[in-house]
Amino acid sequence: MKFKILLVGWLALVSLSVQAGNHQNTINGNITLAAGEQADALQSISGNIHLQEKSRAGHVETVNGSVQLDTLARSGRVETVNGNIALARGARVRSIETVNGTVSLEPGARVEDRVEMVNGRVMLQENSQVGGDVELVNGRVTAKDAEIQGQISLVNGQIELRGSTQVGGIHVHKAKSGWFSGNSSQRKPRLIIGPDVVVSGDIVLEQETDLDVDPAAKVGEIRRLYLQ
Repeated sequence: MKFKILLVGWLALVSLSVQAGNHQNTINGNITLAAGEQADALQSISGNIHLQEKSRAGHVETVNGSVQLDTLARSGRVETVNGNIALARGARVRSIETVNGTVSLEPGARVEDRVEMVNGRVMLQENSQVGGDVELVNGRVTAKDAEIQGQISLVNGQIELRGSTQVGGIHVHKAKSGWFSGNSSQRKPRLIIGPDVVVSGDIVLEQETDLDVDPAAKVGEIRRLYLQ
């Protein structure tokens, strides 16, 4: 999993909040893009970023702060280090990257590509979609009546799929040297799959995992690689 260090070199270039062209940049402060407005980029070091209803941004970046997209707002990639990312009904972004935080998609929200995270939680409500993979190291993925076209992958934590959720596949990785590790209790990962869930690809387990898979669920092959 690859994460960029956001906003490198900003402190040498910006000493106070500025607005230049369609770029809004700030070091210590929040940014709000008004309803229906557009911007090429919204960038902050310590502050929250808020896209109001039907606003559009090329990309959104913050280091210590949360990002909120209101109903029908649009953005390219959305990145934060420490903070939550929330997409309201019908909001859409290209991709999401965060280190520590929660990613939540309300009904009808969509991430065109992937969601990447180190520590935290991903929550998908009904009719929300992720067009690529959902990847995290330590945390929890919950989805109800949602769609993840790629696979879900994690090392430590829990995956819970309910309702008519559809997923491309599931991969539980074995912890590797150098990976972020926030699971000091050494609990086994847990996978919960409800009766109406469809996992079109395989469920690959590189470590022992607690499985609670309803017999009525439609899933691919369960491959227990840790037994080999």
